[in-house]
Amino acid sequence: MPQKPILVWTAIVFYSVFLSGFEPASAEVVINEIQLAPAEARFIELHNTGQAAVNLTDWYIQRKTATGTEFGSSVSKTYFEGKTIVPGDYFLISRSPLPDSDIVLGDLTLTESNTIQIKKSAQEVVYKIGWGDSSECGGVCVANPGESQSIGRNVDNSWAIIMTPTPGAANSEEEISDFGGGEPSAPPAGGDSTPSPSGGSAKLAETSVIKAKIAAPSTAFAGLPLSFRVSATYAGEELPYGKYFINFGDGDSKTINNNSEPRQFSHTYFYPGDYTASLEYFGSPYLTSPDAAEKIKIKVVQAVVAIALVGEAEDFFIELRNDTAYATDISGWALRSDRQTFVIPKNTILEPKAKIILSPKITNFTIEDRDTLRLVNSIGEVMSTYTLSPPAPSAKLAAKPVTQTPKSPATPASKTILDTFNTGEDLSALALESFPVAGGNNSYLPIVAFAFILSVTSGGVYVFRKKFTPAKKITPGGDFKILEE
Repeated sequence: MPQKPILVWTAIVFYSVFLSGFEPASAEVVINEIQLAPAEARFIELHNTGQAAVNLTDWYIQRKTATGTEFGSSVSKTYFEGKTIVPGDYFLISRSPLPDSDIVLGDLTLTESNTIQIKKSAQEVVYKIGWGDSSECGGVCVANPGESQSIGRNVDNSWAIIMTPTPGAANSEEEISDFGGGEPSAPPAGGDSTPSPSGGSAKLAETSVIKAKIAAPSTAFAGLPLSFRVSATYAGEELPYGKYFINFGDGDSKTINNNSEPRQFSHTYFYPGDYTASLEYFGSPYLTSPDAAEKIKIKVVQAVVAIALVGEAEDFFIELRNDTAYATDISGWALRSDRQTFVIPKNTILEPKAKIILSPKITNFTIEDRDTLRLVNSIGEVMSTYTLSPPAPSAKLAAKPVTQTPKSPATPASKTILDTFNTGEDLSALALESFPVAGGNNSYLPIVAFAFILSVTSGGVYVFRKKFTPAKKITPGGDFKILEE
């Protein structure tokens, strides 16, 4: 075969592969672990088992119940926008804030005998898994996990175990129960399933260390309080004593020394940005080195929720709009006027680029509240004020065209005013029409002054000419002057 066609086909194949986004290293995202109960502890954990970073923009997760006939939305594309999983890392979607949460979804729903699947933008199924009595397992399903248990991928990448939850980290190597009633899997190579000297299992011995936890939503809004909670545990039990030092990553910090001080509190980030909040736990306030530490990442964005539109007197609705790319919790915010206040109820979430329309039958606002209507956040700061569009210019100030009979090729603007004076037209009106208005009530003063000076000057010229110009001699022959020699 000639070399030229070979080179051409090679170039075509290379170009096609390049345009299709081919990556030399493989990238594979799988569903790695799921917890169903308790409800506040629900999570879905993804894992990148490949060798290249994966951009999750336009990905989404769907769910189907055991009796359902089709998949419904579980985690929409909005939450995956701009998210990436690096090789070997984990991506955590949780119902409540966890230290490693990448997405916090307050209505995340997972129940027994469900099926979930990840899809790309082209509706391509990336990974699917079912449990319990689901019909989507492609074989025997893993059993429904119990309270405070999770289901996850085994060391051989099969869904074969019910285990102790490890959100945001590698799966536990200790199996709690078997897969679908089968025999328990053997301990990993090098593992030891014998009880520890203290009487607990090897897993208990591993977890019998002090662990610190700092929990907060992964996304916050500048200028609004963000809820934090810190704790320390030993062998799964929360410790009631000790000192906590929290660095919020924005130059501010907090120390909790007294055991009676609340471990749940609020902090406000005043500017958008990416922050790392860290926690150090000291078993005794006299220690200089912490017994445990933890860090979380928080993305702070600008809150842009505004009063976008209001209705008329017969239906005075109020439309609020979220112009950010993030869901905004406007619970506790309020609409206020000089007459009354309406507080937005808790658990009111305004989705990204979405709007909410409040009926006057709910708010009790009327058209009389329009001119003083404002939206304030939960700490009383004004986020938006409704203003009417500026009125149209008055008809009295609108420019009027001036019609003139052509006299000469071109008449300057100053000549136009003088001619208008001689014809008896309104000079002041013409002056206002002939010069641009600079704005403000005092902007007409220079024009009026100019018109006045011009009027006096023109009048003087007329009187002078009348007094000192000899009278014309009129003859029956017409307007001719007879020269006498």
